[in-house]
Amino acid sequence: MAARPLPVHLTGADFIAVQPSLAIANAGQITAADAHEQEPGSMRKHMAILVDGLGHGGLDYANDGTLEARGGYGILITDPRTAGAVGQTAERLVANRFRNRGRIDFHAERGTRHALRLQHDGHDALNDSGSTLTVHGYGAVAMYSDGDGRLENLGTINLGSVGTTDTHMTAMKLGPNASHEAVITNNGVINIHANKSHAFGILSGNSQLLNIGEVNLLCPHEDCGVFSDWHTEYRKKQSQPGLSDTGPVLRLHQSQEVRQPYTIRAGGHSHHMSLAGSFVIKDGGQFVNHGRLIADHAVSPAGGSASPSRGAILREDAAQGGAEHRNEGRMKVDGGYQVFRSDRAKTVRSRFINRGGIEFHAVNSTMTALQVSHAGHDVVNDAGGILTLTGNNAVGLFSDSDSLLENRGILNLGTPGTTDTGMVAMHLGPKSTHQAKLLNTGTINIYAGKSHAFHIDNDSNGSLVNQGKVNYLCGDKKSCSDHRSEHTRKRSRVSSDDGSYRNLTVREYQFGPVTLPADGPLLRLSSDATFYLKDNGAFTNHGKIVAAEAARGPLDARLYGYRAILSSGWSPGVLLLNTGTLTASDGYGVLRTVDPVENPRTHTSTGRNRFINRGVIDFTATERSPHALYAAHAGHDFLNDKGGVITVRGNGAVAMRSDGDGNLINRGVINVGEAGSMDSNMMGMVLGPGALAVATLINDKEGVINVHGRESFAFHIADGNMAMINRGKVNLLCPAKDCAVFSGAHEQSVHDVTNVDLGSSYEYAFHFPDQIDPQEPASSRATRLAGYVVGTRPDGQAGTLSGGHLDASGVTVDTGFVAGTTARQARFAKVLRGERIDGIEQIRSRSAAWRAQAWRDADGDIGVTLTKNDYRELAPDAALRPLAAALEQDYDGSELFRSLELGSVADIGHALRQLSGAGIRSALKPLQTLEQRFARLGHDMAETRAGFGLQLVGSRHGRPEARLGRSAYDLVVLRQRFAPGGAAQLTARYGFASLRPGATAADAGLAGHSQLFGLDYAQPLGRGPTLEGEFRYAQHRFDTRRTLRYGSVDLRPQASQRRDRFSGRFALVLAPQRFGGLALAPLLGLTVHHQRDAALTERNAGVYALRLSAARASAVEGVFGLRVRHEAVDARHGRGWRVDAELLGRPTLYRQAAVRQARFASLPGGGRFTLPADRARFGYDGRLSLGLHGRDSHFSLEAYLGHGDRGVNTRFVHAF
Repeated sequence: MAARPLPVHLTGADFIAVQPSLAIANAGQITAADAHEQEPGSMRKHMAILVDGLGHGGLDYANDGTLEARGGYGILITDPRTAGAVGQTAERLVANRFRNRGRIDFHAERGTRHALRLQHDGHDALNDSGSTLTVHGYGAVAMYSDGDGRLENLGTINLGSVGTTDTHMTAMKLGPNASHEAVITNNGVINIHANKSHAFGILSGNSQLLNIGEVNLLCPHEDCGVFSDWHTEYRKKQSQPGLSDTGPVLRLHQSQEVRQPYTIRAGGHSHHMSLAGSFVIKDGGQFVNHGRLIADHAVSPAGGSASPSRGAILREDAAQGGAEHRNEGRMKVDGGYQVFRSDRAKTVRSRFINRGGIEFHAVNSTMTALQVSHAGHDVVNDAGGILTLTGNNAVGLFSDSDSLLENRGILNLGTPGTTDTGMVAMHLGPKSTHQAKLLNTGTINIYAGKSHAFHIDNDSNGSLVNQGKVNYLCGDKKSCSDHRSEHTRKRSRVSSDDGSYRNLTVREYQFGPVTLPADGPLLRLSSDATFYLKDNGAFTNHGKIVAAEAARGPLDARLYGYRAILSSGWSPGVLLLNTGTLTASDGYGVLRTVDPVENPRTHTSTGRNRFINRGVIDFTATERSPHALYAAHAGHDFLNDKGGVITVRGNGAVAMRSDGDGNLINRGVINVGEAGSMDSNMMGMVLGPGALAVATLINDKEGVINVHGRESFAFHIADGNMAMINRGKVNLLCPAKDCAVFSGAHEQSVHDVTNVDLGSSYEYAFHFPDQIDPQEPASSRATRLAGYVVGTRPDGQAGTLSGGHLDASGVTVDTGFVAGTTARQARFAKVLRGERIDGIEQIRSRSAAWRAQAWRDADGDIGVTLTKNDYRELAPDAALRPLAAALEQDYDGSELFRSLELGSVADIGHALRQLSGAGIRSALKPLQTLEQRFARLGHDMAETRAGFGLQLVGSRHGRPEARLGRSAYDLVVLRQRFAPGGAAQLTARYGFASLRPGATAADAGLAGHSQLFGLDYAQPLGRGPTLEGEFRYAQHRFDTRRTLRYGSVDLRPQASQRRDRFSGRFALVLAPQRFGGLALAPLLGLTVHHQRDAALTERNAGVYALRLSAARASAVEGVFGLRVRHEAVDARHGRGWRVDAELLGRPTLYRQAAVRQARFASLPGGGRFTLPADRARFGYDGRLSLGLHGRDSHFSLEAYLGHGDRGVNTRFVHAF
């Protein structure tokens, strides 16, 4: 045995010079302390154990033992003096390299801050696998390079130790003079115990950092981090995959299924995809990229050309849908890869949103960056997102289904000076449906020739809205355009050149408002275009709409033969408001009703549909369309309000007409014809022959009707009992004096009730919204409040914002009030105050646990009511609904419930899953494996002639059996075999196991012990079958720990658990049937199980602690199987081989599942719920053994497979 090296201690000015003649490979212990200060003018300002300045290069030297330095000593430093003696520093290609394969302990003292300091070119340092480098002291740096040196960590770097008070340490650092060849690579573990310390620091502007490993932030003040500053993080995000000897951070060559939220973080892993690499979204999956992702060289699994089924970074293949995938980082996509592709249709819509940068290059047949081929997917290039396409025929956003493709950011077709051609920014394919839409509110820059912003293949489906910009930058503007084909232009609602809406198809608007802004583009309608309002829809126009050239021939069945700007349907409570300008001619009306209102109650109730005009209506009648405003059905009212002007022209024109129970009210101005007009037979307000008795015409006090047309009239009422009230003015201005107030003399005497009691007291019951100035000056344009949060307090108060013209779209309300109330609804008045407030229907709660409903009070100020959502509706699956129901029942606004005030339903579902205590039950799953290993070891161990056997399994010996899940264990097994008489055999076993958490999994490992007892009995029944019996008892006592981490909660609840488990098996093994050297023995029997879990209460969990009741479970299983043996052993010499195999199946015949109740210790009502029981119905065991016998030796190989455990054992015995 080699002698252990003697310790070496350096002090003062002692050091070890690295030189070719001295092969340094420390296997012992070297310590250094109390370094002398260097002489003035010395080129080496610091002292170290090892000094390397050799100019030859190519020298490897290592530490396999222990290096300890303090008192001004470092571990390694490069020195230009020895290098200068040779005449040059080491060349890059033949660098000297220091390897640490042992233990280094460094204390920063007396101005020496660096353990490994590479000051000059030609030196690399490696902290190898299995090694440890620990630094202490203020400002300590473990590895430092200020030249072209490469720093690599494959082992463990510790910044301080547990409880340290040292600060400002760095694990791996590149100095200000580091060159572009300098690289930091971490593929190991960095533990940061010190406050205000960081894993990486880069002071130069052109170096690189690749982090493949693990960084554990363990500092108590939570002020440590991965990067020392923004510059270091920037270098991380810029790291490239092409470095000669490091490669990218993560290479992905095969598909990776994503079944839960997956995030690539900024400054975290960069991803490089190639071959068949992709992220495949399954149910529960979500993809978010904040970092850098590079994809190229997509090939099929067989290695062929680009595979249409593989070449995508993100493939949406979930069945349920509803996920929102985001790119907020950078993606560079080439070589046959796409960014996103749908693989399955959805019933709940999913979205891909780009808010970062995407560079896509089209090659071969892969031309589309973001592709949807199935229903239920939308794609958005959001504000701040930049999508740049290169390559011939590249396509940015494509859908062949019902998608909304939306661009709010910047979409570049090519780059300046490109020679690529044939690109399309947004494309709807031939299979796109009527619901498919292209919407551009951002900017599209067309640099490529023969390229286009929009393309729609199907000339009858899909639509296009362009409210953004299209810049023609392709040189020859004739070779690039907004529309690729003429029918794309026909499907366009807005053309890009003049900002006008065109060719709007019949659009249905439900459950929310449609608002056209005052400063928006002109809206032009033609053919069958209309706004069709139903299902609580609303319409507000502050701009200009022009409708002309109505289609002739067959009419849309939904519109009952009418063509108008607005079509009002059956849903009660629809409000249509015009403060802008509506112009209709050439077959168009302004408004037509489509259906009677459902259950309008009384004719003055708020369940009716209303049209209010406070702007300008200009209508030119034709024979096809004589009415400006026409209520052909019951439940619809018209109001020409103060400031509203309606002008009609054309023979037979009518301003307002009702054939139902409508109220026609004029408080503004109605012009029946124009001065000098030759049009005739026009009317202002008409109740037709189908009007009901409750229908009324009202020309109110402010109302003015000017009759200019020949043989025209202000009012006309067909036969019936309808009423008319005229409190305003009627001016008869027709030159021929052939116009009149009423169309017939009898109408006034029969219908005019102005001067009787009914007319003088009549007041229209519904109060229309306050007047809005139709001529909205630029100074009154709305101030957008997007991002504003209405703060609420526990005392029930809320913040108030006051202003002039406000746009409340994007306003959110926080839920701070929850801390002071148990109420499930809260009402806050006057949170917004202003002269005019729009968009209140888009006010939302910041917490998905509440829903907000804004309302307007009598002063026009805005209040908001918050109503709590039922937790049961927020639970993502049935397993969590018992917990959700318990929380809903015991809701009291306490800390537990306030922790669920999270921003999305997905976040709440994630929190509920952790609160359910799932980690408590799963923590003991490895114990079943431990019991199986005890039985196997007791069966296979060697024994003495007296039948005694002993076997140890120790986790410290590195054996695979010493790992159990995330825990390490030691196990001792004792066995004694007895011979009770005859051929019977009785074997007793005892085992004791001690488990402890592994070094890297302290959060979840088991800590405790188990005792295991076993008794086996075998009794042959004559020469036939054998009766076998097994009895086992196990007692487990363990401390377990689980993680609660969501929102602001970050806890590690602990619990002490006890489990007692008994099982007994009776089996009948039939006599072996022999076939040559092969013997088969069938087996049949029963197994009985009984298990008891003791009650427990969690610790260190505060209000989140759970109490679990005790639980018992019993089961009876059938046992059937087969034992196989084949022998080829020479009976004379004992040499040969033998194969044994056993395969058992265990179907469950009876089960009494454990019903375990859980409750929150902090809730007065307990918050009781039931944990789901185990539903396993079939178990199995298998074993295969191969033995080889020699004259003096024996070798065996055994493989085993069981429920939750599998492995291979080998054994070799040689007799001397």
